[in-house]
Amino acid sequence: MMKNINYDISKFEKNSNFYNTIEMYISIKSFDLSSIRKRYIESRKRSRVGSVERRPPSEGGIAKMVLSKGSIKDSEILYNVLEPRGLCLYNDKLVFSSENKIFISGDKEHVINNKWFSYIHSLDIKNEKLLVCSSGFDAIFEYNINNLNLSWEWFAWENGFNVGKNDDGSDLFLTRDKRESEEFKKENKNFLFIEDPSLNVLPTAKRAAFINNASYDYNYNIILTFFHLGSIYYLDKEKNVLDLIIKDLKTPHGGFAYSDFIMATSTSAGSVVIKDDNFQYFVSFKNLPQKNKDLKDMEWLQNTRFHNGIFITIDSNRNSFIIYDIAKKLYDVIPYNPDWSIQDLQIKCSI
Repeated sequence: MMKNINYDISKFEKNSNFYNTIEMYISIKSFDLSSIRKRYIESRKRSRVGSVERRPPSEGGIAKMVLSKGSIKDSEILYNVLEPRGLCLYNDKLVFSSENKIFISGDKEHVINNKWFSYIHSLDIKNEKLLVCSSGFDAIFEYNINNLNLSWEWFAWENGFNVGKNDDGSDLFLTRDKRESEEFKKENKNFLFIEDPSLNVLPTAKRAAFINNASYDYNYNIILTFFHLGSIYYLDKEKNVLDLIIKDLKTPHGGFAYSDFIMATSTSAGSVVIKDDNFQYFVSFKNLPQKNKDLKDMEWLQNTRFHNGIFITIDSNRNSFIIYDIAKKLYDVIPYNPDWSIQDLQIKCSI
């Protein structure tokens, strides 16, 4: 049985000198965090966290930022776009999503469209392969970054995860296959047949798995984060087999595979989970100060990134980047604009 090791980050030594200057890019989903927070608090009263109806997209942006010795030394909005979430770097190009489109900027700009893109939550790139997580339809796509051709796709609905939820909490079977919809009808099942994705949207609470992150491991297989199920899965692309690797998380984000461990953020549990071959580590943020008292016991950690031995977590309830070194038991807190809802970050370099 795997042994769990727990850390309380508030008991680490606060220090602003254990990391180098960090240059990074961030995706700001919205410049109106208070509205998002209000909806999130309301959603916690329901059986499934998340919106139950389509809402107007928020104004957001892509920014470049430099962190050094406990503060933000430089910050610049590069692009203003609707609800950017996914973000990655390819050579000198910045690749980012905006709702249902992907933009590639550099010497020139390209746009990737797909009728099954909806609420794109994550992007990852490895050796000219661009991985797209279309959370709105629990779908994953892979493109050649050079010619923008689609090379592979995978839908959770067609691989054992096709049961969403109605507003009343009852099951809702999801399909894009007409023949399957006819079978559901014969069986008197409550279902939603999405023939034209441009005419249908699935708010968070109605989705089946709500896959909100897809990232490559070192063998080009894929790590998938299932928000509704609280799980991280490993997808073998060639065999089309899913293996459960981390479970019992609370509304997780950002499952990533590194050379010797897998990591995910257990968002509403207020912890980061790191799993290697022998141990599972839980890094808790619950006792950190500087959280608005109106939020009470609610935690909201967004994605976590790892670079050169240093972890950086986006803490949306403390409006701060939390930088920490588990081995040295050191941490730092760098506040950012309290109106920003930051979704993801990509570290460009550490100087």
